[in-house]
Amino acid sequence: MNDPSVYTVSAGTNTIDPLSTNVQLRGVIGVYVHPDASREGYDNDIALLQLDTAFILNDYVRTACPAPKEWEYYFDEGLYCTVTGWGQTREGGKCL
Repeated sequence: MNDPSVYTVSAGTNTIDPLSTNVQLRGVIGVYVHPDASREGYDNDIALLQLDTAFILNDYVRTACPAPKEWEYYFDEGLYCTVTGWGQTREGGKCL
């Protein structure tokens, strides 16, 4: 899980197809897993990946910014939010 050489990050596409016209691929040189992550369940299931080179921002690749701290008051417990990615959408669910 912490070996950066097994990961490749893609940006600029909405498919898993690496031959997409606008895709940019980057290698990973660092993996930083949440210290309380567990293989049992999905609590603290998050990690940061350090890329070997930056992506080139264009019409297909943009930055994502975390919400400001003051926004926490807008999101009540139990509120449904959208998270994107290629993994499971719920515990025990099928991977996309």
